Amino acid sequence: MFFPMWKRAAVCLACVGMVAPQAAMASDKLTQSPTRVDVSLTAGGTLNGSVVNAAGEAQAGVPVTVRFKGHTVARAKTNTSGRFAVSGLRSGLHEVVTPVSHTTQRLWSADTAPKSAKTAVVVRPNTLIVRGQDDGYYFDYGGALVGGLVVVGTIAGIAAWADSDSSGRRSAPTSP
Repeated sequence: MFFPMWKRAAVCLACVGMVAPQAAMASDKLTQSPTRVDVSLTAGGTLNGSVVNAAGEAQAGVPVTVRFKGHTVARAKTNTSGRFAVSGLRSGLHEVVTPVSHTTQRLWSADTAPKSAKTAVVVRPNTLIVRGQDDGYYFDYGGALVGGLVVVGTIAGIAAWADSDSSGRRSAPTSP
């Protein structure tokens, strides 16, 4: 009677131990919603922009990646004056990613852009640094699947162990 109760308690503690750290880490201080800026594209769907450091100085040779719905649609490097241009883009939400920044831009064709839309993007470093992020991909489906299977397997193993007697065999259910 003592061991089955102890095993059930161990299973409950293991489950709480897996969930509690996630709840403790879920903090608004660790998340930052990306900045969204309306930008008007020029002819040919060209996005013009520049990359600057925290002091506002132009940065040369910085790789710039433009993504649409998670897929890379364009790459460029800044010139000596920190400027870049990417052609062939269409309207919609695009991510502009550099090694130190990740922003979301709402791109508009020149004839449909609102009056408040900017004509170029200025990419500055993000002020929030969270170690271990993977350049903007915050959810990897393959990693989540493997991680989920490991968690489910661990819980199933603990439950099976808790349901067996001291010799490792499953105990027969008792009748009333």
